[in-house]
Amino acid sequence: MVFFEDNIIDLSLMAQNQTKSSSKDRTWRKSFLEILIFVAILLAVVWYQQRDMLVADGSVTIPEHQFVNLDGATQPLLNNDKPTLVYFFAPWCKVCYWSINNVDELNPEQVNVVKVALSFQNLEEVEQFIGETGTDRSNVLLGTRSTAHEFQISAFPSVYIIDSKGTIVGRSVGYSTEFGMKVKLAFTS
Repeated sequence: MVFFEDNIIDLSLMAQNQTKSSSKDRTWRKSFLEILIFVAILLAVVWYQQRDMLVADGSVTIPEHQFVNLDGATQPLLNNDKPTLVYFFAPWCKVCYWSINNVDELNPEQVNVVKVALSFQNLEEVEQFIGETGTDRSNVLLGTRSTAHEFQISAFPSVYIIDSKGTIVGRSVGYSTEFGMKVKLAFTS
């Protein structure tokens, strides 16, 4: 009789362990499914934000442009020796306010960084934005409505990565950290 009771107890413990194990499996599956749903939603949002931008598959080449900088001198958009990260911003854009300094942290020996102001009323508005954010003003250029149209800018901030031949190889819209920009540059270079 003792042997029989021991077996019942053993079977009972095995059933409890299987229940705990299947509960853990369900928890892991549920967590994995939630992560997949989150990633799918995130990718859908990114796709939606970038839907109107120029494609970054290497099929679009940007001709050389000359822009006016904050000091009134003309300056080229691209650098033929290295890739160029073009950061389009608007002085009224709060996301731009929080993220513009992230591009200043990129290594200038590896990438040419250019910040193009759009959607502003006057030069003073851009100067005030630059002063408040403390961003490097030496690479700030003044864009026009024509610039926004040509680069298909419909949201701020918008970023294009252009290789040394003038081909668009990367793009993004919205806030990006310094690390995020470095990753984008690494995957497009």
